[in-house]
Amino acid sequence: MTEHHDFDQVSGKTTTGHEWDGIKELNTPLPRWWVITFYACIVWSVGYWIVYPAWPLVSGYTSGVLHYSSRADVAVELANLEKIRGDKMVALGAASLADVEKDPALLALARAARPCSATTARPATAAAPLAQRAIPT
Repeated sequence: MTEHHDFDQVSGKTTTGHEWDGIKELNTPLPRWWVITFYACIVWSVGYWIVYPAWPLVSGYTSGVLHYSSRADVAVELANLEKIRGDKMVALGAASLADVEKDPALLALARAARPCSATTARPATAAAPLAQRAIPT
């Protein structure tokens, strides 16, 4: 590759030798901090792929070095919620709509246990873990 030592008259910088429609490309490399940050991001991503589950396989996924599973965390939280709500949910399931409307505790349980959908607003405590959203007694 030949070296081009053309200088741009306006900026005083060298050019790469590329020219399009009379416009010459200046030889302005990326700032050093940008290049270091770019390479650091690549190293971080490779480390992340190794440590956490990342690669989908035919019948599952790679488990990563930490064997972390958000599905297992959700299963534990749902089991804790079931323990907290267990008897109350049975009572709610056995009650008629009129009974639920008359009993403030069942009504609060029904409102707290309703599923959220795209058309309904989320409760204010939606960010709290499921086990912390216990039904009032």
